[in-house]
Amino acid sequence: MLLTADNKVQTWGDNSKGQLGIGTVGPSATKNTFQDVPGLDNVREIAAGCDYTLALKFDGTVWAWGDNSKGQLGDGTGGGSSAFSNKPVQVKGLPVNPSTQASQPGGTGTGTGTDATQGTGPSVREIVAGYDHAYALTSEDKVLSWGNNDNGQLGDAATTDNSVRTTTQQATGLPSVQSISAGRGYGLAVRTDEDGDHSNDIIAWGQNNFGQLGSGDDLKHTLRDNDQYVTVFPQADEPDNPFTRVTAGSGQTSYAY
Repeated sequence: MLLTADNKVQTWGDNSKGQLGIGTVGPSATKNTFQDVPGLDNVREIAAGCDYTLALKFDGTVWAWGDNSKGQLGDGTGGGSSAFSNKPVQVKGLPVNPSTQASQPGGTGTGTGTDATQGTGPSVREIVAGYDHAYALTSEDKVLSWGNNDNGQLGDAATTDNSVRTTTQQATGLPSVQSISAGRGYGLAVRTDEDGDHSNDIIAWGQNNFGQLGSGDDLKHTLRDNDQYVTVFPQADEPDNPFTRVTAGSGQTSYAY
């Protein structure tokens, strides 16, 4: 997919789970040339997971389409192998900045994005799509998450092993972060700490079967029952080379730069 200069989204390829967002689904709907996602405009950022897509609009709302078998569309539905949406639906429960919200047009022709259920306060500044879970990073450096949670990758420190979240949850098991990335069953982030003691530390949590958390073992970190995230690289060990970004690959490989 691509984001055009006039802030529209174009997609092409496999459409077996509606991941092109064009209102059709199935092998016969697969496209080998790009298609506009109908009704979706004023988009400033896009992110692609496995068979699903997220789009962040200038009004602060987030829209999703495609596979929803693990609740990764965040619209309160999903869970089950046949769940999908072939057109954009709004992710529920994310904060919307009221100062920009009213000045922007709607995303799918269904309104202005001023639905009060989206709340007010800090805005979403970044979206991240993992294999089948997703993160939204707010202007206050807080993480909201939704989708598959079978390895604790949502960072919500849930006390029960509820493996699917169909709406956004605050990642209460994580500190404030300035950058975040989602892989297959795990997450990485660069910390921001108000007291400065841990600023730019790289942390990781979730699945660790291939050592992708960088913890020196293959034990996963679900953040449940007082479990803690892993500090992969303390910034204090590299004072002259501040970390700014991380990337979590779907093939269980992690990068920092």
